[in-house]
Amino acid sequence: MADFETSKLYQAIKDKNINDVKELLNKGENPSVRNTDGTTYLHAAVQLGAPVDIFKLLLEKVDISIRGSDGQTVADLISKCNYPDEAEAILNLHIKELIMKGDMDQLEKLCLSGWQIWPVTIEQAKAVSEDLEGFMSKLPEFQAKIKQVHEAVEQEKVRELKNLLDRKKLLEAADKTGLPPFQKAVVLTQMDVVHEMVKDFKNAINFQDGMGRTPFHYAGGKHDGGHMYELLKEAGGDESIKDINGCTPKDYHDDPMKIGVVALKEKLKETLDSAVVTTEEKPETSEKSSGSARSCRRIYVSQDTRPRTGTKPTTIDGKYVAEHLGSALTFALAELAEKRPKDPIEYLSKWLYKYRENMDHNMQQEALIENLKQAEEEKVLEAERKERIKTEQKQLEEEERQRKIKEEEEKKKKEQEELQRKAKEAALAQRPNLETVTEEGEEETPSKEKDSKGQTELHRLAAQEGADMRTLINMGYSIAERDADQRTARDLAEVAGITDNVQAIDNYVRDLLKEENVDELEQLVLEGYDKLESILESITDQSEDLKQFTSSIPDYMKKIQEVFTVVQKGVLRDVQQTLERKKLATARDNMGRCPLHIAVLTENNDVVDYIAKSFPATVKCKDHMNRTPLHYAMGLNNEDLVTLLLANDADTTVKDVLKRTPSDYRDHSDIIKDMKDKLSPPSVQQESDGKDETQQQELSTQQEVQGGETTQQEQQPTQQTVES
Repeated sequence: MADFETSKLYQAIKDKNINDVKELLNKGENPSVRNTDGTTYLHAAVQLGAPVDIFKLLLEKVDISIRGSDGQTVADLISKCNYPDEAEAILNLHIKELIMKGDMDQLEKLCLSGWQIWPVTIEQAKAVSEDLEGFMSKLPEFQAKIKQVHEAVEQEKVRELKNLLDRKKLLEAADKTGLPPFQKAVVLTQMDVVHEMVKDFKNAINFQDGMGRTPFHYAGGKHDGGHMYELLKEAGGDESIKDINGCTPKDYHDDPMKIGVVALKEKLKETLDSAVVTTEEKPETSEKSSGSARSCRRIYVSQDTRPRTGTKPTTIDGKYVAEHLGSALTFALAELAEKRPKDPIEYLSKWLYKYRENMDHNMQQEALIENLKQAEEEKVLEAERKERIKTEQKQLEEEERQRKIKEEEEKKKKEQEELQRKAKEAALAQRPNLETVTEEGEEETPSKEKDSKGQTELHRLAAQEGADMRTLINMGYSIAERDADQRTARDLAEVAGITDNVQAIDNYVRDLLKEENVDELEQLVLEGYDKLESILESITDQSEDLKQFTSSIPDYMKKIQEVFTVVQKGVLRDVQQTLERKKLATARDNMGRCPLHIAVLTENNDVVDYIAKSFPATVKCKDHMNRTPLHYAMGLNNEDLVTLLLANDADTTVKDVLKRTPSDYRDHSDIIKDMKDKLSPPSVQQESDGKDETQQQELSTQQEVQGGETTQQEQQPTQQTVES
C-alpha cells in the first residue's frame, strides 16, 4: 500500500494534475502497480474523482479487466460512484475499439475475467474478421455456461458441475466476484465441490485469480484447523506461489487474518444475493434515484433478434401502445413472471420508471459516444492535415536544395568553360618561345590512386600484419609517396610496430643498391625519400660507380634544398642558375611539392613563368594531396598566376584526393593561404636582393615593350636551358 499511495503517479491523480500524470506516464512510470486490495490507478482515478482527461490517459495504460479484492471493475465503480457520464461513454468506446482490433487472446482474457460490457454487434464483428464474428456469436453461450458453472459451485451441484466443466478454460473463468470456480468453492467451504476438484481437476489447484491467489491461498486463510489447507497441499498445492502482495499460501496459513477469508465469504454472499437486475425495491433505491441520476440501473435485454411473426395491431390505440409500450411491457411482464413480487402493481410501476430512466441514460451515452467519435475523427483529420503540410514543406525545401545544387553546378561549369577559354586565348596570344628540351622520364606518370587521407594502397597495407609489400612496390607504388600527415608507408609501418613491413621496404632499397639501379635511387632522392643513409651504411661491398653515387647523395640533397630556398627567395637569376639540371625542377619536399608549387605560393610571377615554360612537366606536378600548382593559384585568387599556368597547358579538370578541381579552391582558399603563411620567411638581405632583381626585371620588361627587343642578358638563360 505504501508503494501505491506514496507513488508520484498516485499523488498526481489525487492532486488532479493532468500534466504531471501525462509526464509520468511518458517517462515510464509503471501504471500496473496495484494496492494490497487490488486497486489500480484507474480505480483510484474514479474513487478520487479525478478529471475525465486523467481517466482517459490511464485507460490506455491500465488493464480494464482487473478487479479489486471486492470484485469490482472500473466499470462497476463508475456506476457506483458519482463519476461523470462522459467516463462511461469513453470506457464503452475504448472497449469497442479493443474488440474491433480483433485480438482473440486479449478478448478471451477479458471474457474469463467476468467482463460483462460488449458494445459490438455480430454484424460489426463480421466486418473485421471471421474469427471475431465467431467469438462474438459464441460469447452469449459461453457466458451463460460460465454462469451455470458458478451456480453449480454455489449450490454445490457436483454432478452438474462435472458435466459442465468440459473445457479447461472454464476452470479459470471468473464471475462478477472475480473468483474462478475452485477459489469460490474454497471460500464458500463447498467441500463436495472441493473434493471433486481435487479428484478430477487437480491442475486447477495452482490457477491464480485476479489477485494472484490460488485456491491454496484461500485454504490457508480458513479457520478449520488447517483441514482444507492440508487437503490441497497433499493434492499438489504449491506453497511458493506469491499473490500480488507477495504472500504465499503458507503466509496465510500462519496468519489467516492477512487474507480475511471470513469477511471475504460474507462479502461474496452479499454480492451473490443481490439481484442481477436492480429493479426490485430497496430501502435506499428511491433516495439515490431522487438524489442522483447516476445511480446504477441495469435491465435485462433479450438477445433473441428473430423477427416477431405475431399479428400487428390495426387500431390507432393498439398501434400507439405497441409503439410506445410494447417492448417495455413485454420485458416488465417477463420480470414479473420471474420474480413474483408481493405487490406486482407497485413493482411494475417502479420497473417502468426505471426502464424509462435507463432509456434516457442510454440515449445520453450514445450521444456522448457520437460526440467523442466526431472529436477523434476531427483530431485524425487535423493530424493528417498537419502531416500533409509538413510533407509539402519538406518537398519544397528539397526542391529548393536541388535547385541550389543545380545552380552551383552550372556556376562551376561556366567557370571551367571560362578558364578553358582564357587558357586558349592565352596560348594563342603567347609569343613563340624557343623550344624547351624535355629529358627522358621527365613527363609525369600517373600516381596510384589515393584516398581522402592522401594514402595509397601501400600506405594502408603498411600498417597491417602479413601484407605483401614487395608485390605492391613492384606494381608501381612509390615508397617515397607521402600522405596528408607527410608520412611514407615505411613511417606508418614503423609507428604500427610491424617490423616485417619496415624490413620489406628497406630490403627493396638494398636490392636497388645491389643491382646498382642508380636511376631509381636518384628518383627516390628527388621525391624526398629520407631513409637512404642508414641503408647505405649497411652496404659494404660497393662498386666504384655506386660509391661515387652514394658519396654524392648528401651534396645532391643539399642541392635540392638549395633549389627550394632559391625559389622561395624569388630571385629569377638565382633560380635560373640553380636549376642547372632539369631533374631538379621536379624534386619534391616533404609535402610532395615541386619548386613550381613554392613559386606559386610566393606569388612571384617571373619565377612561375620561367619554371612553367622551361619545365612544362612541373605544371602538372602534384603534391602529397594531388594538388597541382593551378590548385594553389586558384586558392590564392591570383588571376595573373592562373593565366600564366593556363597559358602553359595547366589542367583545369584535374582533381585532388578530396575530389576538388582547381576552381573549387576559390571556396577553400584558407588551406592554400595557410601553407603560404607557414613558408619560412627569407632574411632581410634576401628580401633586398629580391627587390633589386625584381626592379631589374621590371626595367627589362619596360625596355622590351618600348623597343620590342630583349637584351642579350635576358635571352641567355633561356638559351642555356635549351642547350642543356
